Amino acid sequence: MELTSTPSQESATGELQSPVTPESINGTDERVTPDAAFNTEINAVPFPHSSTSISKHWEAELATLKGNNAKLTTALLESTANVKQWKQQLGAYQDEAERLHKRVTELECVSGQTAGVKTQKTELNQTIEDLEAELKAREEELENLKQEVEEASQLQTQNDSLTQKLQVNISSRAQIDVLVLDTLDGFIMIMFDL
Repeated sequence: MELTSTPSQESATGELQSPVTPESINGTDERVTPDAAFNTEINAVPFPHSSTSISKHWEAELATLKGNNAKLTTALLESTANVKQWKQQLGAYQDEAERLHKRVTELECVSGQTAGVKTQKTELNQTIEDLEAELKAREEELENLKQEVEEASQLQTQNDSLTQKLQVNISSRAQIDVLVLDTLDGFIMIMFDL
């Protein structure tokens, strides 16, 4: 960071250098010679032109620059620490985002499986309902068959009873026929005898 508002800068060797360069004075592109630059600098200093006051001014300026440099160094260190912290937080956020992405993928897979399971469950429920309906129909058919068997059994019993009665009637009829024939024979014989 460059301080442009200060009247001097410290070189890498620690020497003080004037901010006035041959390229610019007061924001203009006027060309000046080093002597003219020195005269301009001396004229810009508000203190008396003694070497002691100029020296004190430069010492004060140097102290201000050192203080500003220390502040900037502290700010730079804090910024560096903040950047490191932000990088760590960013890494943690990226890890968390990756973990959440994996979890979403897992949940989507489970959701897909759940949809498949729901479809299978629906199909199984439908199959169970169909089987229950068929079972109910067969139970009703079985109940109807039981009633038919009972009715057939009753009819068989009635048939057997009627068969016995018929046999008794046939037997009685045969006896009656024999009696009638015997009686007729007896009449016929009586009639011939007369």
